[in-house]
Amino acid sequence: MSDPAADQSEAAPEVVSEPENGDSAEASTLLLENDLLQRDLEAARRDLQRAVRESEQAKDLARRTRADLINIRRRAANERREHRSRALEEVCLSFLPVFDDLERAAASAGAAARTGEEGPGPEASLQALAAGVRLVLRRFRDTLATHGIEEIEAEGAAFDPRLHEALLRMPAAPGERDEQITRVFERGFRSGARVIRHAKVQVADGTAPPAEPEQGPAGKAGDEAPAPEADPSENDPGEPPPEA
Repeated sequence: MSDPAADQSEAAPEVVSEPENGDSAEASTLLLENDLLQRDLEAARRDLQRAVRESEQAKDLARRTRADLINIRRRAANERREHRSRALEEVCLSFLPVFDDLERAAASAGAAARTGEEGPGPEASLQALAAGVRLVLRRFRDTLATHGIEEIEAEGAAFDPRLHEALLRMPAAPGERDEQITRVFERGFRSGARVIRHAKVQVADGTAPPAEPEQGPAGKAGDEAPAPEADPSENDPGEPPPEA
């Protein structure tokens, strides 16, 4: 028969070993979690470093892009100024012949004013001056046409608020239709479909009553003034002429 005390002494080590195995498993779990946390921390550090590098690269790219944009704007502004300057030079160069013709016309006007008996008469000089002015005007129109600028049709045309500016509206005369341009105060010009300057005109108003003719001294149009009555005392044949 076995001894109970000996059995208890043999069973005691088995009871003590169970918590030691539990502590070892828990420690292993903690070590494993610690390793995982270390790995996650290292990965987070690497991600942070990569994000910082990418942020610095993005900032550097933004600075370079901004500098490039400023340079592009400055270069475009310089090109626009240069283009505008060249266009202005071309326009001025095309109008220089008109300037020369005006200068010659002014010289002709001065010569006409100084005309003497030995030179051409004033009438011939004035006719030559008028011909020169017409030549300058024709050349001026031709020069405008070379730049795509044409005169707006106005005289006798129908009024168009997109092209014309009405300064006066007068009752329509016989033969004139409503909204017809009857007089041009200032000519207008356009470049293609864009109006550079509106034509300032006078427009006939067909709805207004016609102007009444001027009344004569008798108060009615067309009536003649009555002849003054003769004085019976003047040149009366019944009286003898006055003595000398």
